[in-house]
Parts: sequence; C-alpha cells; structure tokens
Amino acid sequence: MNTNKFSTLYQQALAAFGAEAVYEYVTEVPGVPWFAVTLGDVVLVAEHYEADNLYALKTCENEYLIEREGDAGADEIWAALRCVAQAVGCLDAQAVRLTSDEESRLLKRLERRGLSLGAWAA
Repeated sequence: MNTNKFSTLYQQALAAFGAEAVYEYVTEVPGVPWFAVTLGDVVLVAEHYEADNLYALKTCENEYLIEREGDAGADEIWAALRCVAQAVGCLDAQAVRLTSDEESRLLKRLERRGLSLGAWAA
C-alpha cells in the first residue's frame, strides 16, 4: 500500500484548485482515506482503499468513475481531476495541464462511464 501517494494526490489538488475547492483529508474510516473536490458545480470524491491499494474517483451520488489499483490509479485520478477542472474552467493557468491527446482519451473514458463533461462546461 502507498498511503504517501494518496496524501501527495491530496496536496496536488490543494495546490492546483485551492483550499476553497478541496475539502479536508478524512481518515475516519480506518484504511480508507478520502477527500472531496468541488470544481464548478461538480463534486467528486477521491478514495484510497489501502488494503487493496485501490484508488477510486466517484461522484457525490456514489457513482464510481475510476477504480484502479496501484500508483497508476492515483495518476489517473489526478488526470481526471485536471480534466474536469479544465472542462468547467476551474484550473489555474499555472497548473499542469493535460495534452490534447490525454484530455481526449480521458474524456472518452469518463463518458463511457456515464460522466459527460460537455454539460458542465460553460
């Protein structure tokens, strides 16, 4: 398990989106830290299931958008958060941005899972 990777993901989100968009790092459930992020009108929850080293990103309605094991799971969640932030216009111009190919692949993956970002973009 890599709890440091998830903690780093939280710190990246704080740095990119600000404390007003990224809520506290919650550890009430042993082995499952999580945090919520509000990007525009979109609320997403990132979770780490430490025993399985599984990273997940879900909507506030508990619809899972990403479930992936290992460090690649944390990287995919970070890419998804950046993609959503770009789509809704919440990404700081100084933050790391996705390439157009990365964005296209991620948008297609999220849309296949029922999350259409086009509806959120202003």
